[in-house]
Formats: sequence, structure tokens, C-alpha cells
Amino acid sequence: MGSSALVSALDDALFPRLCAACEGVLSSGERAICTSCRMSLPYSDNRSLTDNRITALLGGIQPLLYAASLLDFQKGGAVQRIIHRLKYRKQPEIASVLGLWLGEKLKQSNLIQSDWVIPVPLHRRKLKKRGYNQVSGFARALAAQLGLSLHEDVLLRVYDNETQTKKSRFTRWLNVRETFTVFDDTALAGKKVLLVDDVITTGATLRACAQALLRTQGVQISIAVMAVAQ
Repeated sequence: MGSSALVSALDDALFPRLCAACEGVLSSGERAICTSCRMSLPYSDNRSLTDNRITALLGGIQPLLYAASLLDFQKGGAVQRIIHRLKYRKQPEIASVLGLWLGEKLKQSNLIQSDWVIPVPLHRRKLKKRGYNQVSGFARALAAQLGLSLHEDVLLRVYDNETQTKKSRFTRWLNVRETFTVFDDTALAGKKVLLVDDVITTGATLRACAQALLRTQGVQISIAVMAVAQ
């Protein structure tokens, strides 16, 4: 066994890689989520990308070309554990894995005609504190799978809003409606944008992002998220 392989084996023994859903030890060929959990996760029904729970929540976005989610989010469930580890336990690889999985599913659709993938941004203070934007990793993997262009510097979060977790639908909207702006709308004009986020609950954040993007002439919006709350 070479020195690098020995160091890797020692690291695995001392600090085993754990599944983000069940905390079981991952095998050498598994990334972030074990095969057993991957098979049993509650996947969203995306048979219709133009008429589903997300399009119903975001009906105010016009035009909304299509929307898709990888997973269904339920409080206390495996998906909540996965998202919590991604956002608060320094496991950004989870985002890449989820982006690849959703990208695989979306490639089977002939509706994916977007030009740019744009992640919902973090405010710079929160980005500095967390060290990464969990949505960016998801968007990057999704863009790679779909052969689309990733743009992380178009949409900016200008206010660092307080957490949305315990707010009502209307209060969430008031909290984020003027939070986002477009940095340079010249290149954005006329683009079909795939707007990407982690979990959609009421849709307030995505509506606010879409509102900022749609101020640019000719922009059309589609949505892709890791999970949608049930």
C-alpha cells in the first residue's frame, strides 16, 4: 500500500465518512448519502414540470416556464437532516450530489431550454460566516449536468434579512421583497434563467429573486430546488 493510500485508509478509520441521512458509515464508492438512503428518500413527483406544487406556490411569477424539485421536505425526516448537515455542519459535498441527481432527472425532459443557471445568493456577511453558499454548489452541479452556463454574480442580496423559519407567508414576503437586485442587466436581457434554491416553503424568497430578475427586459424564469416542503 502506497503512502497516500495508507494516509487515506487511516483517515477513514479515524474520521469515517458518514451518510448525511442515517449517519451510517459510507462505503468507498458512496458520496454524502448511502445507497440505501438514496433508494428510500421521498422524491418529488416531477411528471409535470409545468403544473405541480411549486408552480402553484409561485403562480405570481410570470412567465414561469417550468419548476422542479428533487425531494419532498418533511419536518423531522431524512431530507431535513440532509439539508441541516449541508447548511450548518460544513458538508458542502451534499449540494453537489443533490445537483447531480436532479440534473440526471431533468435531462430526461425536453422542457429544459434555459440559458443561465443562477443560484439564490447569500449576503456577504452570512457567506463569510458559513464559508460557502450551499445553493451555489447545487447550482454548479446542476448546470454541469444540463450543459448550461452558471452565473453567480448576476443576482445580489443587498440586505441581510433575519431568518425566515418561523414567519408567516405574508411576513416572509415583506421580509425579502426588496432584498435582491441585479448587478448588470445588459447581458441578462432576453435570457431564460433557471433560478435555483435549497428548500421552498412559501416561495417568498424565490418570488423576490424572480421579481428582481424580471425587471430586465425579456427574462423568463424557471425554478429548480433541492426540496419542497409538504
